[in-house]
Formats: sequence, structure tokens, C-alpha cells
Amino acid sequence: MSNTPSPPGPAPAPPPPHRSWGRRLLAAGHVAAFAILGIVAGLAAAVGICLWWMDTGSGRAFATRQAEANVLGLKVEGLSGLPFHPRVARATLVDLITGKPWLLVEDAALDWRLLPLAHRELAVDALSARRIWVAQPAPSLEPPDGTVKDDANPLTLPFSITVARLDLPRIELAPSLAGGQGAALSTSGTVRLGPNLDGDSRLTLTQLDGGAAHGELTARFTAPGLTSHGSLTLELRGQEEAGGLVARLAGHPELGPLTLDLTGSGPLDQFQAHLDLKETPQAAKAADGATVTPRTVALVADVGLARPKGKAKRVTLDLKAAPGRLLPDNLAWMAGDAATLQTAATLADDGTITLESLDLAAAFGRVTAKGSLKDKDGDLTLRLVPAAPEALSPAVPGLALGKLDAVLHTTDPAAGKAGAKKQRVVTADLTVEELGYNDAHVRHLTATTKLQEDGTRLLLDLTSKLQGLDAPGLPPALTDHADLALTGALDRASGNIQVDKLDLTGGIGHLTGSGSALAWGRQAKGSLKLADGELATLMALANVGGTGGKEPPSAKPAPEDIITGHVAATVEGTMADGVAEGTLSVQATDLRTGQPTEDALLAGRAEISGKVRATLDGKDVAVTPLTVRTGAVDLAGNVTLKDNTLTADLKGSGQVVGNPASVAAHVVKTGPRLTVRDLAAALGPNRLEGGLDADLDRQLATGKLAATFPDLSSLGALAGVRLAGRAKADIVLGAAAAAPAPTRPVRQPKTKKGQAAPPSPAPARGATQGVDLKVVLDDLVVEDQRIHQATLSGHVDDVLGSPRPNVTLAADGIEAGQVLVNKVTAAWRGTLGEGDITLALDGTTGVGSVGRRRAFQVESAGHLTQAPEPRSPKEARGPTVARLDQLDGRLDQTTLKLAAPATITVAKGSVAVKGLDVALGTGRIRADVALNGKEVTAQVEATALPLALAALADPALTLAGTLDAKVTASGTAANPTADATVSIHGLSMQQLAVTLDSGATEAPGTPPEATPDGKPAVSATVANNPANATGADTTPTKKKTLEVKNSADRRLNADATLTAAWRGGRLRSTLAARTADGAVDLNAEADTPLALNPETMSPVIQGPVSAKINGRTELSRYNDFLAASAQRIGGKVSVDLAVAGTVADPKVTGSVDLIDAKYENGGTGTQIFGLNAHLVGDARGLAVEKFHGDTADGGAVDLSGRINLGDPNAQEKAPVLDLHVTTTNARLLRTDPITAWVDSDLTLKGLMNKPDLAGTVRLRETWVGLPDKPPADVADLPVRYVNGRPRQPQGQMSAAGGGLLVHLKVDIKARNRIYVQGRGLTAEFAADMQARGTSADPQLTGRVYLVKGDFSAQGQTFTLTKSDITFTGDSDPLLDISASATKADFTAILNITGRLSKPTVALTSDPPRPQDEVLSRLLFDRPISQISALEALQLAQGVAQLSGVLGSGPGILDNVKRNLGIDRLEFSSAAVGSSAFGTVTAGRYINSRTYVGVSQSVGGTGTNVTLEYALTSRLRLNGAVGSTDDTVGLKYQWDY
Repeated sequence: MSNTPSPPGPAPAPPPPHRSWGRRLLAAGHVAAFAILGIVAGLAAAVGICLWWMDTGSGRAFATRQAEANVLGLKVEGLSGLPFHPRVARATLVDLITGKPWLLVEDAALDWRLLPLAHRELAVDALSARRIWVAQPAPSLEPPDGTVKDDANPLTLPFSITVARLDLPRIELAPSLAGGQGAALSTSGTVRLGPNLDGDSRLTLTQLDGGAAHGELTARFTAPGLTSHGSLTLELRGQEEAGGLVARLAGHPELGPLTLDLTGSGPLDQFQAHLDLKETPQAAKAADGATVTPRTVALVADVGLARPKGKAKRVTLDLKAAPGRLLPDNLAWMAGDAATLQTAATLADDGTITLESLDLAAAFGRVTAKGSLKDKDGDLTLRLVPAAPEALSPAVPGLALGKLDAVLHTTDPAAGKAGAKKQRVVTADLTVEELGYNDAHVRHLTATTKLQEDGTRLLLDLTSKLQGLDAPGLPPALTDHADLALTGALDRASGNIQVDKLDLTGGIGHLTGSGSALAWGRQAKGSLKLADGELATLMALANVGGTGGKEPPSAKPAPEDIITGHVAATVEGTMADGVAEGTLSVQATDLRTGQPTEDALLAGRAEISGKVRATLDGKDVAVTPLTVRTGAVDLAGNVTLKDNTLTADLKGSGQVVGNPASVAAHVVKTGPRLTVRDLAAALGPNRLEGGLDADLDRQLATGKLAATFPDLSSLGALAGVRLAGRAKADIVLGAAAAAPAPTRPVRQPKTKKGQAAPPSPAPARGATQGVDLKVVLDDLVVEDQRIHQATLSGHVDDVLGSPRPNVTLAADGIEAGQVLVNKVTAAWRGTLGEGDITLALDGTTGVGSVGRRRAFQVESAGHLTQAPEPRSPKEARGPTVARLDQLDGRLDQTTLKLAAPATITVAKGSVAVKGLDVALGTGRIRADVALNGKEVTAQVEATALPLALAALADPALTLAGTLDAKVTASGTAANPTADATVSIHGLSMQQLAVTLDSGATEAPGTPPEATPDGKPAVSATVANNPANATGADTTPTKKKTLEVKNSADRRLNADATLTAAWRGGRLRSTLAARTADGAVDLNAEADTPLALNPETMSPVIQGPVSAKINGRTELSRYNDFLAASAQRIGGKVSVDLAVAGTVADPKVTGSVDLIDAKYENGGTGTQIFGLNAHLVGDARGLAVEKFHGDTADGGAVDLSGRINLGDPNAQEKAPVLDLHVTTTNARLLRTDPITAWVDSDLTLKGLMNKPDLAGTVRLRETWVGLPDKPPADVADLPVRYVNGRPRQPQGQMSAAGGGLLVHLKVDIKARNRIYVQGRGLTAEFAADMQARGTSADPQLTGRVYLVKGDFSAQGQTFTLTKSDITFTGDSDPLLDISASATKADFTAILNITGRLSKPTVALTSDPPRPQDEVLSRLLFDRPISQISALEALQLAQGVAQLSGVLGSGPGILDNVKRNLGIDRLEFSSAAVGSSAFGTVTAGRYINSRTYVGVSQSVGGTGTNVTLEYALTSRLRLNGAVGSTDDTVGLKYQWDY
């Protein structure tokens, strides 16, 4: 401060008193304190006033308004006690949508303290409410627009909350919240919750319903807070009686008492929790009164929460569960009692959720999965492996699965981009193994699908592969594979659909297509194309499920019902305004139906095309035009459907099996009425015409069809059978008379004559369909059977229901095999289920065979009753009964007559023949047989039965003698018994007669020429062939009868007796056969095991066996049985054999001796004599110790080895051969054309019925003679079999019938010395061939090749330069033959190539010349320009024969010879310098040995007459008388 004096002026006032700075501050503080106190006092006064005001009427009203304004739907009543002890008499919350209250709180009270708020704590001393009522779950509190605000901050509170006492004595839940039954609860406890949700809370929940529904739950929760570290403790324990609230909330009020224990502890980054839920089992009474314990619930789970430092949060779950009654029975069975679930997942800070593993194991199988998800991008891999294929069927009935793998991936490139259109892409890969559903099964299925969003469009891309599909009715071709590809798009906004590509490849072929639709299908267009389709597969696919219940879907079609071929088809069309229009085109090629008729109509191809227009309701359809084209027929027409009327006009024409064919018809169908008009069909000259009107509902039709078939051969060609003759048929359709109602057959009372009385008439059931028909056949030929004339006429009622035919058949001149039926009449009257049958016929058996002819007549009548079809599959069908009332017949002089009516009854598992008593000639046969399941009763007795009846089975088996037999049988299959005695008296073969045609002719019936002694030269027989039914030449012919027989003392004439007894699984039998003179004396006895399998009724032969056979026989006594095969045997056989041991291991002792035997075969010329053999029995069978025979020219045949007995229980029941055959210089073949000497070394091994023949055959020397063409009057006699072929020789029968089948592996070799002579050929050949295959189908391969030789033709000699004949396995070898002839200035070359059946002959030369020029120089030694007219004629014939124009038939000169009646006609040129033109030579064979000829010079004077007589086959006597010289001499001809 400055002490400078103030400036001069008036005098200043006196200064104030002086104060210190401390006092000043104190004064300021007092002022401030009083000010603050004033403010605080003011605020306190204000707060106090506010708190006082809140408990006033206006304050409570204000608080109520504020609460109701901030909580929508809240209504508060009776608010008091504000602010520290508020009370609410009633608070209600209303659902704003329904307007109904859903929460009601009554008498609620809250006691809290104000001062703890200073410490940020809401301290509640008590919170209570007398009653709380809850009607439904709380409504959603989300904003109306559905948006949810993301809050990245964790949930926190502004202060901590402490509830010292929570007391809610009654909480009522509405039935909708408590499992359909209301519930009342109470809860009490304490709650402490910090700002970060940390705290420690304890609650007790008690159910107040009482009784069995009582329960209690205690919970304790201690948490460190979500944003702080520390320990979390969780305890939750409770129990509930049976049928409690928890059970009802779970929807299973039937559950028993439940206990719950949930504990958990640990920090949040390493937390573990354990859950244990159990149901106490309680026994219950089942419907049948039994005590059962139902399945119970058990659940044990361990949960882990972890977050390693710096890593994502991780959750693990390990669960073991028995769902008990929580699941339906089918699903509970799949889960089992020990299902486990193990899973682990992580949650990263960037929101990525990763499913590390999921492993679910249960009774049904196992499921594993893994994947991840971030925003909208994710992937999932899933595998399902059922424990068994049918393990999933409880959830999906009929499902079977082997394994399933799935991979799912989703992504959205536009995610997070504002304004971008949706581009989500979802792809799925699926692999399924062994998938089945009901009867369908797929071995392997893979599929890849891509679904992409493009704004409002969905884009689809699908590919799939299927393998091993198997389903009922599906053809095998579909079970292989199928590949599908499909791409397209769907616009969800506009409803437009686009199919860009459809591609299906599989058993049906290759199917492609595309199309589009607008506005959800209001308009559409598209196309489908099929290529490389298999018709059989498509037809089988179309027929799946279309059997109508008549056949199971798995029924396979018969081979003849399968149509094969390749199909291509195209379908294109559009649809708009309810109308569809399109075109159809189908082409089928390589068609084969297996039916000759259909194949002839199709001719391998078919095409169908047409334009279709139809409304979608199907009321207006038009196909115009419809065109059907096949390889044989073109069919065109129009088909329309309008106003429920179908109209079709069809016309077609073409060429079928070489005949013009046509068809036409006009068809109209209105409702059930069907009209066919102007029906006309023609094939060649055959016509079918008519029309009809039908009521399809009533199944009635009226109309007429007329058929005239003047030539059945074209219809036979169409049907694929040999058919000839004429036919005419008239068929009239109409309503039949009322039919009796069907009744089940009942036992009818017998009339006086023992026949069943007619059934009583039943009520009529309305008109039915009837048919009147008359069919006439003339000169009918079907394959090898012929019918001269046949007429079928009558009427059939109720054709479509239970037909009742009344028809008659009359026919004559029927040829069937070796039987000629002169006349037959038959009639059927009744129904198809029951009717009377009559049959009468007469004819001849043995026609065309080597056996004698036998006339026969048969007349029969009877009654047949068939039970109707059962009404249900469980109902058994009744028996079928055939009653034979009359049977009269005759076979030559042997008569047949039924003594009394007999019945035959056939039912399921049973057959019975009762009262059969037939007189056969002097004999009689009686039989009663019943077979019922596994039980049999039989008694058959025959007395003096003629053995000649064997001709009925085989006309060539002409036996003589009689038979007596008695057979009885009874018991069951497990224990059968039988006795039999059979005696044969005077067994022999009747005399055989062979009828041969001769060359001479005479009128039928003319007595034969007489020999000098007055006896007929031959016996004349003329076949009685009505109306020339065989189509043979009717020129009168003379027949020669050749009898082939033994002398009377060399015939068999044997007696034989067989006895047998079958008991206890053993068959004991004896056989004795002998002749009066002792030439045959054989005895045998056997004791063998024989039983039946009771299930299959097949024989079982096991156990010990013993048998003996001894005696002797002269082989010549059996020659009558070999006469048909032109074979003869002689010598003796002595046998003394015994068999012991078991069936599987028999032991043979004894021997068989062949003594001074011989064998002759007239067909092959084989002769083996001096045959001696000795066969000895041993442990395995028969051993051949000696077998030797001689042939002509010093040859020999030897055999060694053995014959082993086979096991009759083996699959192949036959002895086993092991034989070695050798021949040395054996002349085994000697016929007119061929003689052969053979060396062979062969083995015959294997089963006797199909042995293997292997080894080598060497042709030591072979002569083959090619006979010259016989004279013209010696005609080739063709073999004509009348009514069938004769009996085959035994060897042929074996091959044809399959009794003996020899497998061939034989090599045939000849180094040379195969000599072939005749018809101008003289040559020597060699061979190297192989015989393979079987005796029934031999296959010859290899070649025969030339050694040397020449060939003479047309008077010229050709030298063979090459001749190869190659066999390729069939009967038509390849030829490669070359020959040449050399003249002065050229060489002629003759080549023969090609198949033997159709050779190609070529004549060339060197230097080259025309063929006729070459032949002219060969024949006449001069050019063709210099030959005469007669020489030109002979040259023309030679050229024609060589070129194949005339083939092997007669030439020009042959026709001249035939017209002149001569055998020889030749033209030869004159010698050079002669004045004559040449020489003509003509001659005739007087008989087979004598020839007379004459030669005349043309233009000259020389004439000669010649005579030639054959003394032997090689020595001839010649003589000639002529104008120039006379000669007589001998000529010996030896062709080399």
C-alpha cells in the first residue's frame, strides 16, 4: 500500500472502524451456511410435501395414471401406502389383441426402504400378493414392426436389488397353461441381485393342488455377474407326485413321480453343470389283468461352458436318456433305453457358430454331424447309419435304409449390401445306400441340388444318379441305373415357370424335354423326346399296378407275351384357355412279339402319328388325323369325343404275309352304348364282315359276324403254323334266355339207374349274352394233322358270365400221328362248371408204321361237375367230379366195355378213382384208388389182359400174350405198405409187315399176278384214305408186303411172374421168366430199401441191399423186338450175379458171360461174329475181363474196362462207365455206297445215360460209290409216312428221345485211301476231322482234301488239281474244288465253290474264252460257230447245267428221253473227213440187269443194235449186231 498523501482539497470524512480478514471470512461462511440450510430445508420441505402428497387422493390418482400410461393394458385398483408401503387391491393386465385379461394380481404389497438408495441399493423388506391368476403366456413385447434393436452392451442394472422376503401364497394357472387341468402354486424365498446380475437367490415352489399332484421345487442361484470373474453356483432340486404339473405341462399326465436335481458351479469361462431327472416306476394293471411296469423316463446330462483365453466360447453336452412314455411307442422303440447324445459347439466373437461334433446313438442307429454358420453363410455335414435296414420303419412305416450322407452349404453374396437383391445360394449333396420303401428298393442313390435366389426368381439345378432299382412289376432293364438332370426357374412374383432342361437316361432310353408355363400354369408349352427306348421295358413300366388285382404285381409275363423293339417318340404341345393342342409321333423299329400273327402285321416296324386337341375337362377331344403305319399295314382315321360321344372312322390296307390285306370300321360310343358298323376285314381271298350293337353296362350285344375263308394258308402264314383248307363261319350275337342263379354243387339223389338227378332250377337273374355259331371246315391241314371235314355248331348262353354251351362237333378223316379217325362226333350240354359229355369215334391205329394196322371204335358218355371259384382266398375250392357212365370200344377183335359207372374226384391235395371196372377183350381191369394228402389207399386187379393193348401207347409195339396183376396199397407216406403180383403168359412179338410201293401199277383191288404155281406173287393192299386226306397221288399202285420174322420155333413165347411186397421201408421182390423149351430161364430176387419223404413224397433209398439174378437166355429169341431197326443178334448169355452191402456202397459178386454171340445191322452192313465176353463182379461193379469179336476180312473188336454201380440217392442216378474200345481192320460199314475198314482207339467214360466218347478213329480204307443216275422207268421211291412216322430204330430213339446222350470228342483221320468213284469221278482223298458236340447234336469240323483224281463230264476228262471239303460244325460243308482239261490251244478250268447245299460252278479257260465257247471246244473240239444244230442242243444243256439255270433237275435231252420212253439218248459228232453228220444213240433198260440199245448214223448208212447183261456188279456180257460187224464178249469193270 502507498503512503503518498492525497491531493489538496476539502477535508476528508473520518475513516470507518477497522475489521480483519478472518472476521470477514467467518461472516461470509455464516451467510453461506444459512443459505445452504435454507435450501436444504426448502428441498426437504418440498420432498416431504411430495411424499405426503403422493399418499393423498390426487397423488395416488397421479401415480395410477402414470403406471397405466407406461404399461399398456394395465389397470390398477385400490392403490395406497405410497411411497414406502404401496398396496394394490387389484391389478389387471389385458391382452391388447383379444381384449381379454391374462394376468390378475390381488392384494399386492411392497415394503421398501428409502435410505439404501443412497448406496445404489433397492432394499425390499417384503414383496407379497394374496393371489395371482395367469390365463395365458405373456403377449409379445416386441415392437409392432417386428424389428429388434441390437444392443452390444451387456445387460446391467442401475442398482442392486435385495428382496428379504418373497411371499406369493397362491399362484393360479389356467388349464391351457397346465396341461389341460388348472394348477395352484405357492412360492417363497429371498433374492439378491447386483447391478451386474451377480447375487445369491433362494426360492421354494410348492404345488397346492394336493393329493397325487403335490410337488415341491427348491432353487438356489449364486452368480458372480456376467461382466466379472468369479464362481457361478446353481442348485435346483424338486420332486413331484404322479400326474403332477410338470407331467401335465409335458403332455403326459400318466407319468409317475418325478425327481429333479440340477447342480452347477465354476467360473463362467469354465462352468460345469449336471442334470438328473428320473421317474419312479409304478406297477399298473393291464387290460387282461396282468401287472405290468411301464417304461419310465430317465435323463442324465452334463453341460460344460468354457472360454480359453483368446479363443471362442465353447459349449459341450453329454446326454444319456431313456424317453420312456415321453415319446410314442414307435419312436420310444427307436430311442431305446440308453440313447446318448454328445455334442460340442463354439461361438466366436465375430458371431461364427461352429458345430464341432454331434454324435447321437440310439436303438435305431447313429447320427453324426458337424458344420458352421456365420451370418447367412454356413455348411453342415450329416451321416445317418441305422442299426438295421428296417430300424427307421417305426417312424416311417415301410422304410428301409442302409446309410445316408448329406452335405448342405448356404451362402448369400449380397448379405450386408444395402439395396442389393437377394442372391442366397443353397447347395445339397445327398448319398443314400440301400434305400427301400415297402417292396421297392434302391441300391445306391446320389443327388446334387443347387437352389439360388435371384431377386424374386428361384433357380434350380438338379442332378441325380440311381443304381439298382428293384420294385414289383418293374422290368429288369429299369433296375440297372437312371441318371437325371433338371434345370429351371420359378418366378415367385409372376408365377412363371421355366424348365430349361430335362434329361433322363436309363432303362427306358434317353428322355429329354423343355417347357414353360405362365401365371402358375394358365398358359404352357413344352416338348418331350424319347430316343433309344426299349419297348419291352416301356410296356412293362406302363403295366405296373395295372393288373386289376388278378395277378400279383410281381407276376412276370410269359416269354411269348414280351414285345421287343426300339422306340423313339416326340410329344409337343401348348395349353391356353383350358384347351391343349399338340402333336404325337412314335416310331418303333426291330419289333418282335414272339407271336407269328402280330409279327406278320407289324413286319418289324410301326409308326403312330396324329394331332390332338382336347379340353382340360376331357369333354371335347379330337385326334385328326390318326395314322398308324407298320411294315405291312397302313391305318388312318379320325377319332373324336364330343358331348360324351366317341366316334372313330378307321381304314387300313397293306400287304401281310404276301397277301393284300384291308380293314375298315365305323365305331360310335355314347355312354354305355357301343355301335360298330361296316366292319370289313380281308386277307387275300378271306373275308370277315359284320357289325354289332352293345350295351356295356348290361354286357349285352346284338349283331352278326360272317367269315368266309376259301384259303386258310394265308391265315396259317399269319399265325405261324402250317395251315391249309377252307372254312366258313357264322356268328350271331343276341340276348340269351334267363339263366338260373349260380348255386354251389350239392350231393344229388340217385335215380333208379344210379345216375344223379338233374339239379333243381334256380330263380332267373335276367337276360345274358348269347352266341349262335356254326363253323364248317373242309380239307383242313394243321401242321402234320389233317381233317377232311368238321362242323361245329350250337348255342352258348351267358358267354360273359357262367357260359352254358350246347354245342356239337362232327368230323371225319382226322389224321393224328399214327392214328386215322374216320369219323368222330362229340357234344357238350350244360355249363362250363357242370355238363354232359358224349364222344364217339372210329378209326385205325398203326397207319404208316412198320406195325400192323388195327381198327378201333370208341363210344363214351359222362358228366363233369366243377366247383365254382371260392368267394375268398381263405375259402377252399370244392372238388371236381367226373363221372364216366359209358365206355364201349374195340381194338381189332379186342373189345372194351365199362361194366358200371365210375367216378374220378379231384380236389386240393386229393385224387380218387372209384368203381372203375373195364372189360378188355377176354380180360378185365378193376381199380379203386384214393390219394388224400400223404395217405393212399389203392386196389387194382387185372385178369387176362391182352398185351396187344400196348399198341395203344405205341402202334409199333405189337405184343402177344396176356397179363394178370393184382396190386394193393395202403398207409401213409411215413409208413406205406403195398403188395403186387404180376404174371405174363406167352409174351412174344407179333409178326411185322413192311409195305413197299413197286414201280408197276394196277387198279386198286385187282388180284395180284399169279406165279407159275398159281400162288400170288405178292399180297396186294390198298390204304383206305377217305377223300385223299393225305394229299397223296391217287394213281393206282401195287403194294408188296415183306414179312420180317423169326421162324415159329425161334420166337420168344415166354412166361414171367413178378411178386413184390413193400413194408417197413423195405421192398422185397422176385422175378421168374422162362420159355417152355428152356431157351430163356432167368430168376431174380431183391431186398432193397425204399421209403418216402413225407414232405416231398420223393423216394428215399438208403440202407442195406441184397439182390441175386441167375440163368441163361438165347439172344435170337429177342430178334422180333429188333425187327423195326433192321438189327439181329444171336448167341447166348449166362448170368450169375449177386449184390450185397449198402445202396451207397454195393458189393457185386458173380459173372456174366456172352457165348459165341453175333450182331448184324442191316442198315449199316455191320457184322460182328464170334463175340465172347466175360464180366466179373467186384466191390465197385462189373469188370470186363474179356470182350472180343471178329469182323469180315480178319478185323477185330475188343473192349475192356469196367461198369461201376451208381448211388441211387445221388443227383445223377446212373451207373458209371469206364470202358476202352479198340478196333483193328474192322469192316464196320458196308452199304451200297460206302464200305469202310476202321482202326480205332476210343474211351467211353462217365454216367451211362450221358457218357463221354473220346479218342481217335483212323480210316484204314474207305470206298465210296456214287451211283449213276438210274434209268427213267426206275423211279426214286420217296418214303411217305401216312399219319406219322414209323417206329425209330433203337439207336435213333435214344438220340431223339434223350435217353442216351453221348458227348463227343473224337478225332477222325485218314492219311489217304478214301476212294470215291461214280458219276464220272475217280479220286482218292485224305481226311483230318473232329467230331464234337453230342450224339443228339454232333458238330463235325475239319477237312477232307484231295490226294489225286480226275473227273469226266460231257465226254471230257478233267484232272483234279484241288479238292477241299471243309466242315464248319454244321451239315453244310464248304467246297473248294478245281479241275482242268487241256486241249491243243487252251486249258479249260472247272471251279466249284460255296456251300454243298448251294454250290457255285464256274467254267473258265486259259486263255480266257466265253463259257459256251469253252464247252463247245471241250465237247466237239471245234468253235461254237462250226457245230451242228443237234450239237448246239447238247451244248445248250451243258451250259445250262454248269451255270445252274436248270439246277440238278432234268435237262432238255432228259425231257426228250422221257417223251420217247427211252433211257439213253446221245449225240456224237462224226469223224473228221466223214460225210455223215454224226451218230444218234438210244437205248432202254428192260430190267435192272438187261439193256438194249441202237445206234444210227445221221447222214450215213451205219446201224448197230447192242445188248448188255449184268452177270455181277462188275462182270457184264456184251453183244452187238450191225450193218458193219457182229460181236459178243465179256466186260469186267473195276472203277479205280
